[in-house]
Amino acid sequence: MVSPPTPLRNCRNGVQMLFILLAGLIVKNTNGSVNAEKFVCENFACGQASLSNLTVQYYKSMELCRLVCGRYGNLWPIPTETPTLGRMAKEIDPTTVEIHIDDDANPESKVYLNDVSELFLVRLRQGCDLTKAPSTKVQVKMRAKKYDLTLDMDTREAYKLTITTNGRLIEAFIEGDTVYGIRHGLETLLQLTARKGSCEKCSVLMLTHAVIMDKPLYKHRGILIDTARNFIPLKDLKRTIDGMGSVKLNVLHWHAVDSHSFPLEFKRIPQMSKTGAYSSEETYSVEEQNELIEYAKRRGVRILLEIDSPAHAGNGWTWGPAAGMGEMVLCANKEPWRQYCMQPPCGQMNPINPNLYKVLGEMFKEINERFTTHDLFHLGGDEVMLGCWKSTKSIREYLLAKGMGLSTRAFHEFWADFHRKSVEAWDKAVGHNKTNVILWTSDLTDPYEILNRLDPKRFIIQSWTGSDSEVPNKLIQKGYRLIFSTVSNWYLDHGFRDDTKYKTWTTVYNNKIPAHGDRVLGGEVCMWTEFVDKQSLDMKVWPRSAALAERLWSDPKTIDGVSGDVNQVEYRLASARDRLIRLGIQPDQIMPEWCYLNQDKC
Repeated sequence: MVSPPTPLRNCRNGVQMLFILLAGLIVKNTNGSVNAEKFVCENFACGQASLSNLTVQYYKSMELCRLVCGRYGNLWPIPTETPTLGRMAKEIDPTTVEIHIDDDANPESKVYLNDVSELFLVRLRQGCDLTKAPSTKVQVKMRAKKYDLTLDMDTREAYKLTITTNGRLIEAFIEGDTVYGIRHGLETLLQLTARKGSCEKCSVLMLTHAVIMDKPLYKHRGILIDTARNFIPLKDLKRTIDGMGSVKLNVLHWHAVDSHSFPLEFKRIPQMSKTGAYSSEETYSVEEQNELIEYAKRRGVRILLEIDSPAHAGNGWTWGPAAGMGEMVLCANKEPWRQYCMQPPCGQMNPINPNLYKVLGEMFKEINERFTTHDLFHLGGDEVMLGCWKSTKSIREYLLAKGMGLSTRAFHEFWADFHRKSVEAWDKAVGHNKTNVILWTSDLTDPYEILNRLDPKRFIIQSWTGSDSEVPNKLIQKGYRLIFSTVSNWYLDHGFRDDTKYKTWTTVYNNKIPAHGDRVLGGEVCMWTEFVDKQSLDMKVWPRSAALAERLWSDPKTIDGVSGDVNQVEYRLASARDRLIRLGIQPDQIMPEWCYLNQDKC
């Protein structure tokens, strides 16, 4: 049994006060016509109660009203099967909740479930200092069909959550396919609670009845975070992972390095971060990498590391000549940059230097020891500028000596050969050839040429084409598995530089991807950091990434503006946003407070 943690104090901190304001719990009458402390439910929507008619059933917080009013309550993402939700909630004491773990769980699984249970209990009591102990008790029992801590592409995340009430006892039973299914069930159980009152007189309530059967439609649901263009400190990455767990996203795609900087430390090749990081303080040590991996796992998130190649490689790779290993990258920091790379600073790997593959092999060994790579690894592979290789005498001589010529097609074959050699280096380093390798769409993945270059049994393609492109479907038809990062809808960095348009949460939400069985793995939103650092990360990632989370978990109907039944999407997202705020995240706002308090009137 998991022991309840000590109650939190100091409920007047900024994060929790902001939540209270958003939840409409502070009296804010401007004309005397409504009561901001009382809310009514009509036609599955909550609004402020009229002072002239308080004979109807009313609720003392908007959060509580929406918990018992809407078809999906405050759930985000909505389950893949229609839930059965009761319309009554009882006050509980979050400090006395008992959690019982199945005796059949192995020791490692029990440790994991204890950890996620403690996280659940901490969040259950956040922002609420109880002044009395309600008589209703809560017991949570959990069981997994399979006790296995492996978190990869094939991890089953389904769960069933049942809540029943017998007198003064609320019993919640969570059965997960795996421990990660149980973790998702706890996340849902948290969403079946609400608060009422102010900090000084706060109550936590839980639904008295619910039956939810749920599992994600897509196995890959992620956020890409770039930490090379601007360094993102570990605590900010952790906060992003907190948010991912709260909305059941399961992949942090870590674009850790680029031509700008190489902040990732490797014990085998310390020169990479020593020569490539912006500073000694702007690095991720081996210990910090391990810490982040475990932190993510406790929130149902795996970290997918990307080592971009052969382009996007510059700083961190330039120590070769001094070490007697020759040039591992070409065109590093070369000007005028537009001739040699897509953005400054330039840098592109030198595929004819055998020492390059030795260094990659050492890097791959260490990555395999640390990250979960038996099934998946990302090698980047986009935005190769042929101008760099064409301007390099040794490359031209190599191609001519091989009888390949200097045509664009010849350089594309040269590029494809680099990826084949990189994968060979990977296989040698890890001792098997079973890892799926992800590459971005590029000239190399042209549907009419790709089968001659990349084996569909080995390569997964991450498509960043526009929503109107036929390329993804053509690749699927040729047998490739795809991850979608639709540039026109899922690039969160757009709108902050020339020729790009900001993507609203509704744009993210409405971007549907095709269903082709196992060939469509899922998708990711991308947060490239040319114009992002720790100061602006939260607002640009959230709550838009939450919109992706529901799209990839249950793929509901799209919405017209903010209407549509998946009904009250905007207001459920507002509730999800409140939970993000409690986690210490500072998400962007999605509506005026008046609209929040007067559902469906905006």
